[in-house]
Amino acid sequence: MASYSYQLPTTGAIFFAALLNDPAATYITHIAEATEARANLRAALKESKRADDGGKDYLRLVKVLDDYLPHLYGILSCIEHGELVLKTEPIFSWRTTLSSSIFHNSPRLSIPTLATELVFTLLTYAFALSNLSRTVVHSLGAYERDRAVSDADRKAKDERLSFAVTLLCKAAGVFEYVGKECLVEWERERERVIDAGMTCPKPPDLSREVVIGLSKMALADAQTLAIRKLLSRAASDSALTPGPPLPKSHPSPVLIAKLHLECAALYSSARSLAKTPGDYRPSSKSKIKISLGKDKAQAMRDEGGEEVAPELRRYLAEEAAFHNALAQKWLGVDAGENGGTAQGGIAVGFLTWAKKDLEDLKSGSGVIGSDRDKDMRERRKEKVIAELESVNVFYKGYKNMNDTVSFQPVPSQTELQASIPTGRSAVTLRPFAKPTPAFGPGSVEDVQRQAEELHLSQENGENADAPLADAASPRSGGSLALHLPTSTSSRMGSNKPRGLQAARKLRNDRRENRWADKSYKKRALGNIYKTSPTGGSSHAKGIVLEKVGVEAKQPNSAIRKCVRVQLIKNGKKVTAFVPVWVAPRRPGPAPRGVRSSNDGCLNFVDDNDEVLISGFGRRGKAKGDIPGVRFKIVKVSGVGLLALWKEKKEKPRS
Repeated sequence: MASYSYQLPTTGAIFFAALLNDPAATYITHIAEATEARANLRAALKESKRADDGGKDYLRLVKVLDDYLPHLYGILSCIEHGELVLKTEPIFSWRTTLSSSIFHNSPRLSIPTLATELVFTLLTYAFALSNLSRTVVHSLGAYERDRAVSDADRKAKDERLSFAVTLLCKAAGVFEYVGKECLVEWERERERVIDAGMTCPKPPDLSREVVIGLSKMALADAQTLAIRKLLSRAASDSALTPGPPLPKSHPSPVLIAKLHLECAALYSSARSLAKTPGDYRPSSKSKIKISLGKDKAQAMRDEGGEEVAPELRRYLAEEAAFHNALAQKWLGVDAGENGGTAQGGIAVGFLTWAKKDLEDLKSGSGVIGSDRDKDMRERRKEKVIAELESVNVFYKGYKNMNDTVSFQPVPSQTELQASIPTGRSAVTLRPFAKPTPAFGPGSVEDVQRQAEELHLSQENGENADAPLADAASPRSGGSLALHLPTSTSSRMGSNKPRGLQAARKLRNDRRENRWADKSYKKRALGNIYKTSPTGGSSHAKGIVLEKVGVEAKQPNSAIRKCVRVQLIKNGKKVTAFVPVWVAPRRPGPAPRGVRSSNDGCLNFVDDNDEVLISGFGRRGKAKGDIPGVRFKIVKVSGVGLLALWKEKKEKPRS
């Protein structure tokens, strides 16, 4: 099924120059740039709201948010370090996304504190990432069942599906960061403004339980797409002959069942968390108290009870039931395919259970909702009908076999419940990394300035600790004269300052001009930890995506054996060379432990293998005639590639 479609919020205009006081007049230009970035965000949200579903450009919105977040973090950093001062308590106007409303539009709320702006901006960022993933999936269509799709096109669409999974994992990380970090600070700020006598509403969007639930929902949506990619090849092979037996390319049915069980558990947990604000009700005694003084402030603190949008709660409930039904389906298929005649009754029992749950989902009561909700329900109904047809095919095949060959009793639903395994996760959320502030403490300019000051202090310390020459030493013949070099032009250019009191000028020029040296700049700013695919480490583990050939540079004419590897630590994709050790030419057969084929090492590396890569060329660059290839394979499935080549070890079986 497709992921949930969020209705993005809109916001009011903000002029940061009217809110912030810059005592040193250092950040006037940066504050104007932050206001411009905020205005671009407001315009992009309004444009997205007016556009049709097919005309919404979520990728542009994500880029606008990526541009605005560094400016917002710069303002927060400057306020935290006292370089900027708030003239008055800022009040931000945002239209909520998750509030339950009988009207078409969600309510617009005015909420104080800068923490509110950060939370709503990050939530909008996560909503946009999720909707962008949904758009990518819709653009693919049902390609896995199309037999006319070539292998190259299928592989390209699988890559697009992996991109959608990455977007959802990133959205899950943003939701978790907001729920566990940002909302904690927002609640402290809310206590402060309430004590000051200001009103500070708390919609469901600002509930920690709801936001953590959204993180689990995004992770479940990502796992759903991962299952679809896993079944891509098998769906194409079984399009002509559905039902038992499964094609050879089909993955393990019990693995698919465990993945669906994990999805169902995540959706159920997210639904329970999303229902928390609606289940909260203040006690009856507090309602009859007069809201004056401290009681009024306490009433504002206990403000709650607003429910999450019903379409979101309905989506979570139906997704949990759908994945539970699919898990029962694949448990039945596993019993019928791998259990033999002894588990024929178990296969029929699980498929009967799955058939009943899918029919309940198909005939669910119609609920009046928005056009967006109707579209999601129609797509879900189409998917349920397709899965119900598949379950009926397997049910008829295994029931016929059980009635004619196995004659096994069909266990009850209670007995089947006891044999259901635990779920298994296939994806993990990507933790959100705060962007570097565009200005102020923590920015690139600030780090560069601190590095210069540190270098200057080190040079001053070395000059202060340098011992003075003993003018009356035996080498000077007892003379107290100061010995200076006779010629300074031999050590510096004629246009350089020379003589006494010129060291400060030379030192300052050197401190400024050394940033033109690329090696020093990389070392001082730590760019290797940001730009290197391995994050500055010498080795990294990854998963092999495919085997590729890289054409050697002139004057050679050859195809070098390489593989595309996706790193486990950060998901980046690199090309790695597969080394080949060529045996020397000798008369007679080749000695034991040495191969004579020039592509033998490539036979040890298969798709989806876990490999260990290391740097290839000098200074982190390419080597020899292989352009753009900076890494090589050193281990496959935990075994050294050279040991496999010499037949000293065998590759473990997966």
